[in-house]
Amino acid sequence: MKIDFEYQEIDEEKQKDIYNKKYRRFGMLKGKIKISDDFDEPLECFKDYM
Repeated sequence: MKIDFEYQEIDEEKQKDIYNKKYRRFGMLKGKIKISDDFDEPLECFKDYM
């Protein structure tokens, strides 16, 4: 089995962009997602099966 790798020069600006896309912080989406209060309630269409 032979594995070949290609090395590519990446300029510093592009390297920062790649890093920023991969980097995630906890709390980054805080306040962006809303879940309704009745999210865990059973759905009406499944009452026959319960």
